[in-house]
Amino acid sequence: MPLDLVPFGFTPTESLAYSALASRGPTSAYDLSKALGVARANTYQALNGLVAKSAATLVSREPQVFKPIAPTALVALISSRESTKLDVLEEQARSLDEAGAPSTVEFDGHRAFGELVLRTAVRAATVSCLAPADSLSTLTPIWRKRAADGAETNLWVVQPQESRDAELSFRVVGRVDTATVTDMFGSLAVVAVTPDAAILGRFSESGRLTGYWSCDPLWVGSARGAIAALIT
Repeated sequence: MPLDLVPFGFTPTESLAYSALASRGPTSAYDLSKALGVARANTYQALNGLVAKSAATLVSREPQVFKPIAPTALVALISSRESTKLDVLEEQARSLDEAGAPSTVEFDGHRAFGELVLRTAVRAATVSCLAPADSLSTLTPIWRKRAADGAETNLWVVQPQESRDAELSFRVVGRVDTATVTDMFGSLAVVAVTPDAAILGRFSESGRLTGYWSCDPLWVGSARGAIAALIT
């Protein structure tokens, strides 16, 4: 299946050219043009665009041969750039006066959950989070940074009562039985709350995490109340 890089600032032809390079390896612009059935001028433009975006390198000039970076490296590159853009947007947003109605945003997947926790928790005065060990562990850099900054962070790990304590590389203040959480939410869940926002998510039977981020005071209060009820 070819990668769709268009949502990340690549043109359709660049996306097509990268996928072809990734499957073929180092390829001349001429051969790639024939393989793709794309005009040579458009192929050259796409390949040069990939080089400009660091997604490929020119390894020979006579003839011009292009080599893609590894797909995993491409994902890391895009992730870094998108994160930088979000950092800039976040700084700009904080400079604006608080206005508008509180909002709720749906998320789907562990990656989206982690990104929301990062954006919500990294600068918050206090953070409380209750989640299974695997979910907490994916956020280890956040918890370690907050610990280094001396920021108040209260973490509870969700696990079956009869299981051994999970080995974690950060401090937790307590543990909550899985059955207690599933009784409240109907399934395994995660809850994170700061003074200004809350994240609540549930796991499906297949293990997929979906849920909501909200800055609505009602959601924030509900999340805080859920944690209080679960840890007592």
